[in-house]
Amino acid sequence: MELVHELLALVVEDEPMVRMALVDFLSDNGLDVREAGTADDAWRLIEAGERFDIVYTDVNMPGELDGLDLAHRLHRECEATRIVILSGRQHPERAALPDGAVFLTKPYRYEDLLVLAVQ
Repeated sequence: MELVHELLALVVEDEPMVRMALVDFLSDNGLDVREAGTADDAWRLIEAGERFDIVYTDVNMPGELDGLDLAHRLHRECEATRIVILSGRQHPERAALPDGAVFLTKPYRYEDLLVLAVQ
């Protein structure tokens, strides 16, 4: 997938091993990847001027913001950013997702994450 070589991704996941595995997979497949352990940390990156082509975020995380809050802020402030919400604990109501966001239930196939990056 040559198109992924031009993409900047952000992985937002509070579980270090899950985050590391996802970052490694995406990096190994050509994406330029940044990471954050909480939605609060991710939002600080955005506020500092970082812009991402795609953000993969868990839902339940410690801090003021959860993944859905982050997704809604991204949708308002960074309209061009694709948003993929990942969770093994809950499936939010469709109305709770920002327009255009994709929800994947854990466990997910890593290959599906690459497909979403280039859609």
